[in-house]
Amino acid sequence: MPEVDQRLVFLSWVREGMAGLATGVEQGRARGETNVTLTGTGPGGAVTTSQTRTLRFLLTGPGDVVGLAPAAIIKRYPAPGTIDHESDRCPHVELAEPSLPWRYTPAPKPPAGTGTLHPWLVLVVGVEHQELTLSADEVTLGVAAQAAHPLGLPAQAYAWAHVQVDAEGRRVARVLSGRALEPGTDYVAVLVPAFDPAGAPRWNATQPVTV
Repeated sequence: MPEVDQRLVFLSWVREGMAGLATGVEQGRARGETNVTLTGTGPGGAVTTSQTRTLRFLLTGPGDVVGLAPAAIIKRYPAPGTIDHESDRCPHVELAEPSLPWRYTPAPKPPAGTGTLHPWLVLVVGVEHQELTLSADEVTLGVAAQAAHPLGLPAQAYAWAHVQVDAEGRRVARVLSGRALEPGTDYVAVLVPAFDPAGAPRWNATQPVTV
């Protein structure tokens, strides 16, 4: 049988489309700019005038997102209700869009291969009613849950998210939790925004926070 190429490449962040034009930050959103040229022509089609201007714009930020479509998440590990989770594997979710974890991060796009970028989504795992409390579409994170999932600034690296690329170019984005899971304990995992509408980290492990 022919040998199957099983090489995998892991990327610490991915940004695509309009997010690739982000050069700054404003009002808790990444700010981009591009040059736009308008050209006027006469009745015969000849160019009569042409002007180029720089167009600046704000991209969607974490504070603009009200939720994810159900199809955005394609896998959850462990699956809900699992009672025999492998202790040497991190809880994680896989996302349909490889760039989604970094799409709304309020930071400029780093130079390829040189910069760092914190995902705007993080996976928090905790014991319900002890470390976190669910209420409708919100969750209150206690200090212990926050301390187990520390946040960085938007332009800082984050160890618990990546994109896996296989030998055929297929890409999978994962957001993980580094929280160790204890035997015989029920946990709840929530995917929440890391930054508030102003672009600051949502928590700092000093008091309960609702997100």
